[in-house]
Amino acid sequence: MTTHQKFGAWLRGVRAARRERQPDVTAALGINRTTYSRWEMEDELPKKLEHILRLSRWSGVPRGEIFELIAADMVRPQPTAAVG
Repeated sequence: MTTHQKFGAWLRGVRAARRERQPDVTAALGINRTTYSRWEMEDELPKKLEHILRLSRWSGVPRGEIFELIAADMVRPQPTAAVG
């Protein structure tokens, strides 16, 4: 995992590498499909520790690395719209 990669892109990449569909992942993680889709689309980030722990078990990535990836997205500056 690279430190500059966004969480949603990382999540899509893991799912693709595992050759799983979103319904497969949501069943494995015990979350609803809308929540998972929002994570992949980078509309929101996982907020519950339980979800992060499940992501770690499912992906095989240490939870600390997942925390770092999420934290990096939380502080990443968002593009601003041009005014005028």
